[in-house]
Amino acid sequence: MMMRVLSILCFLGIAAASSTARADTDAVVFSGDANAPDAKIAMTAAATRLRAANWQVVDGVPVFNQKETAAFLQCLSSVEPSGCVSGLMRPKKLRRVAVLSLSDERNPDGSVLRVVTVSLAFPDSKSFPVDRGFCDHCVADVLGSTTTTLVSELLNRAAVESEHTALKVSSVPAGAGVVVDNEPAGATNVTMYIAPGPHTVEVTLEGYKPELRKIEGVEGQTAEVSIVLQKQSGSVAPNPALSTAAAVRDTRNQTPTLAYVAMGLGGAAIVSGGVLLLLNKPPVDAPRSQNQPRVYRETLVPGVALLAGGVAVGIGGYIWWRHTKSSTAPVVAPIPGGALAGVSGTF
Repeated sequence: MMMRVLSILCFLGIAAASSTARADTDAVVFSGDANAPDAKIAMTAAATRLRAANWQVVDGVPVFNQKETAAFLQCLSSVEPSGCVSGLMRPKKLRRVAVLSLSDERNPDGSVLRVVTVSLAFPDSKSFPVDRGFCDHCVADVLGSTTTTLVSELLNRAAVESEHTALKVSSVPAGAGVVVDNEPAGATNVTMYIAPGPHTVEVTLEGYKPELRKIEGVEGQTAEVSIVLQKQSGSVAPNPALSTAAAVRDTRNQTPTLAYVAMGLGGAAIVSGGVLLLLNKPPVDAPRSQNQPRVYRETLVPGVALLAGGVAVGIGGYIWWRHTKSSTAPVVAPIPGGALAGVSGTF
């Protein structure tokens, strides 16, 4: 009697353990002949990479029979696969399924190009990431590495799309470029979703030293990177107040030059007007018995005009020059934390 009770308890314990283990099971499903040599190479590579990502893949235990596999693949290709996929995964108590397939295409030179297709499925997920990799001259090691790379990219994409792990990058000053894992990721301050695991974050801004940080993304948490950028040697940030004052000085420096030009033009006009007045020869009525002059230089009117204009321009330039020598102007310039007010001019 005692032996029978113990046998029943052992059976129930094994069944319970089997049920618990099965509830945490993940699977790799191959579309096609899974016993082919290339299929085994690709599935081994995929399973190894998935286990590194904490998938509980069981070898030698087919999850779906041939009919169920065909139904599962048909679900993935349907317009709304979510409900269909969940209906096939839940009875098997599967958390995640990776679907792997191999096909051949021809290169222009006639050689065979092996195409590796991998998709990931999760219950109740609205999207199922899928990607293809191409294996040229596909010997065993190349096929394995192609499959591993493809699975890694899909795992990262699925982790980002799940929106369970985030990264927040901020800097002082803000507006610096952010590069995550050698990929541009916007400018500070920025928050983004990432895959769990190690990442490198680079922050760069012109005039400042680039900063590099290594972080570890943890599922369900937000990793934060906060950096105070350091100026590069020899790089000085412009002061708004000094820039405004310099602009005023430049304007003042240009103004006397224009005044000098005006006075010079006025002087030249006065000289030209005086010359024309000296050259003026009005018409002369000589007796008919004498030879009449053939040319008359009537320069009185233009001479007077030039003389008057030159005087006006010269006096105007002089007054302008005198004004700029002692003129002042109010200056208001924004500075960090307030403004700078004062008077700027040439004295």
